[in-house]
Amino acid sequence: MATPENPDAPTCEASEPERADRTPRLPSPRSLLLGLAGYSGAALLTLIATRSLFSSDPPFLDWGTAAGLVLLVALWTLQRRFRRPGLAVALLWTGLALLFIANTLAEWRKPHYYGDSDLVSLFIVTQRVIPKWLAGTSLLGDLWAGLWMAPWFREWLPLTLRQPFHVVASWGTLSVWAGAVALSLRRPERLAVVLPLFGTLYIAFGAGYLEYYPFIAPLYLASLAYLFLEPLEGRSPIALGLLAGALPTLYIGFIPLAVLVLVFGALAHPRRILQLGGSALLTYGLLVRILWRGPLTEYFQLLRGALDMAATNKIFERYAGRLAQPDDTFFPVTYALSPEHLGDVAYVALHSGLLLPLLLLGWALYRGRRRIAGRLGLDAVRKDLRLGLAAAFAAQQIHFLFFMVPVYGPRRDIDLFFSAVLAASFCAGFVWDWLLTGEEQRAASQQRFLLISLTLGHSAVTLGTLLLHGLPAID
Repeated sequence: MATPENPDAPTCEASEPERADRTPRLPSPRSLLLGLAGYSGAALLTLIATRSLFSSDPPFLDWGTAAGLVLLVALWTLQRRFRRPGLAVALLWTGLALLFIANTLAEWRKPHYYGDSDLVSLFIVTQRVIPKWLAGTSLLGDLWAGLWMAPWFREWLPLTLRQPFHVVASWGTLSVWAGAVALSLRRPERLAVVLPLFGTLYIAFGAGYLEYYPFIAPLYLASLAYLFLEPLEGRSPIALGLLAGALPTLYIGFIPLAVLVLVFGALAHPRRILQLGGSALLTYGLLVRILWRGPLTEYFQLLRGALDMAATNKIFERYAGRLAQPDDTFFPVTYALSPEHLGDVAYVALHSGLLLPLLLLGWALYRGRRRIAGRLGLDAVRKDLRLGLAAAFAAQQIHFLFFMVPVYGPRRDIDLFFSAVLAASFCAGFVWDWLLTGEEQRAASQQRFLLISLTLGHSAVTLGTLLLHGLPAID
């Protein structure tokens, strides 16, 4: 955190954001013009990259790109009308959610799905609890059986709301919408929150996307906001333990983040380690016991099997002979850094919406290089443990992006990397929040709107390819 000895260290002290959140920063007509130019430039460059790098052939203008322009103008108008940036984002996402649910129920335009798609709705309606998705499949299965299948409730439902596909897809949209509304109202001026909400995968998850990730992506983003937008020293060790214990029950891929929460929570509260660890163990144990109906030994055996590549018998053909051992979860270094696999990573980065956040992050770091240089040593980390947590978390996500084995291949398993995409957007917004803290309000407001416009422009094109036209094949 910033101190008299280290005034320029990255900080998100509660006082500054709270003051900023209460200060109306209305985007000017100049902001709209800059935003439209930024949107158009980002959309055009993304379109060129999509066409030239991976033989994708989306049209130069489709309704997705046009809809992005409408969203941008609507956001500008709502911010000026209500003088509350967070309310504008919440209203915009409410309109999007209503449109997405209507599209799901009426089946005007069925989006392309990736990953496990229909299996998720099958698990929910049959109340099959999956260990790697423990909390979600258990709670959603109970909701389906306890409410949706109840005669007194079901008789009032129209036919379209009795179909598992429509119901689960709509629930996913509501989950993404609720997260967007809660986060935007809680942190209305924070780009760390707003940029991910307009990113490719977050919008895709809200568009009736049939998968498990729409149910956990908002909670993941909320966890990042909790960990990074206030000093860890100010967080309760019991609350940090609750978070660390709950994360693995939401998704097996959150285990590394849970471990980092425990490590840096212990560093932040060295005299309260027992409270931290005890609350984590108690939370995890209670949740597993409540949510898993069978023997605990069965749960842990199945959880281990979820990481066994050989057990799937459906690994992407090109990856079949690339693993050091058949049951490896990660690629060996020799293949992970090979030109062939780096091409796969580039494919994922472009089509998932990861590329723009990385460019925005690089731009922010370059712009603030003089403030950053020499101020991110051990002393700075000791004064604000979030710097160390951010470095460790970034390293884990980079490792995941380059080394994790997408069982179905980079095309069908593109949504597997949602955590890296949301984390990159969050980090880019976090650094830009820091850079704009001391700027004049009008200039800061214009730059914030420009960054949102760039994000929407990139998302409009990538969403068109991802959901409307389908990703290009990659053998």
